Amino acid sequence: MATSAPVVSWDVARGLFHKGEPFTVLLKYEGGSDTKSGYSSKWWRLTYDGKGRTIECNHGASGTRGRARPFQYDVSKAETKVAEKIKKGYRYTSNTSHMMPKTPVPKAAPKLEGVFAEISRIVKVGADEFSAMDKDGNYLLDLTKRGVEGIVLSNPDIEVSY
Repeated sequence: MATSAPVVSWDVARGLFHKGEPFTVLLKYEGGSDTKSGYSSKWWRLTYDGKGRTIECNHGASGTRGRARPFQYDVSKAETKVAEKIKKGYRYTSNTSHMMPKTPVPKAAPKLEGVFAEISRIVKVGADEFSAMDKDGNYLLDLTKRGVEGIVLSNPDIEVSY
């Protein structure tokens, strides 16, 4: 379905659905989560083309296109899903791009502690493998790509060599 329909709240969308008029409902979530980095940025979208009785639902992490095969909901299921998302902390947004730009992580990233605080340089040693070094070039530990991303978010002054 195209996303050229007006972006509206669910209260407005419900009325448009019953009139057979197209709409888009777009929600975005940014904040704490159960991910390893402790931060999440994602979107959730309903679109209706004004035809038929189903509403398309797509979602994904910010910066992605979302699902290859979006879900199809009837109006009551769509209403239930919107309420669930709002309860989880999603908020309405007007950014209608299905490839939403990634949102920067808040400046208050957690401070590195222990051996992680000693890291001054990270060197790529394999496809998704990295080694962390201290200021004197001594090996400290191995990291995954995800680990490197988390450490660099906490201390952007760390040098990373790819």
